[in-house]
Amino acid sequence: MVRITDFVSLQVNNQVQNDAIEYAGRSLNYTYNRMGYNDDENRLKRIMVGIVIEKVYENYLITSGATFSTKGRTHWRNKDVAEFYMNNRIIDIKGYHVYPHFTRDFPNWFLDVEGLVPYGQLKKGASSSAYLQAFLVSQKQNTSAVKKFVAVLPKGWSDNWNFAANVSLNFNHNYGPIAPLTLFGEGGTISISDTNESIIFSNGSYTTNNLFSSIQFLSSDVKPTTDITISVNNFNIKIEKEQWFDVWLENPEVTFAAWGNYSDYKFKGEYLKIGSKTQVYTGGTKTGNMSVMIRNLRALNTL
Repeated sequence: MVRITDFVSLQVNNQVQNDAIEYAGRSLNYTYNRMGYNDDENRLKRIMVGIVIEKVYENYLITSGATFSTKGRTHWRNKDVAEFYMNNRIIDIKGYHVYPHFTRDFPNWFLDVEGLVPYGQLKKGASSSAYLQAFLVSQKQNTSAVKKFVAVLPKGWSDNWNFAANVSLNFNHNYGPIAPLTLFGEGGTISISDTNESIIFSNGSYTTNNLFSSIQFLSSDVKPTTDITISVNNFNIKIEKEQWFDVWLENPEVTFAAWGNYSDYKFKGEYLKIGSKTQVYTGGTKTGNMSVMIRNLRALNTL
């Protein structure tokens, strides 16, 4: 039985957010859309939240002096397998993004939330698997002074082009407040590496100093007020001003609530079919899950 005093709640620092945004922006076109989102904003935020939770947990283990290992982040084009290995267990974090609401009395609310593990994953799971249930809480709308606007390019642009070239950006003089705009891509064709370049426009065009062989996304602290055309050799794409969205999380905090092992879920869990409504997924789940209430799982200090 888990109590509120067993929870571990940690603030998310800005560096963790920025790193998560970069990984999510780069990997968006290569990540399975399990939730069936139809827009880049919700998909990117979901990836970002997962990365934030994993990084906060890793920092927590380091600070706690725990002995553990991890495969770490895979390359952003590959399936993520950032599991943790500790005390002869494979720790798989199940993270949720939730918002403050008058019906949610945090942290008490977490006790009566369903801790989920996808049924298909559990069938393939090992007896040494442990499933750690974690919640990232932030404001639903970012009203803080800090912003991070993102525009994601289609897969044809994020794939490697097999050539490297300077990138030209063109826009009209109504761009808006002067603020750096950063391209996130790759450079090189044989020895390929992640390449970023920050730009401050002084007129209606800019050509990168770096040679790029792909571009995954652009970001800016200020939302552009005009369309931007990107050109590489004879290829062009227009980033319309409506495509930009803010992904910054206001005052995010991660709570690691409880964990359960393979047997807890397989033999004690309740099967929830696709479309089942839960405390988090009020519109219904996208997969079938095994469910154990958080209060009936195990305290973090026993993991």
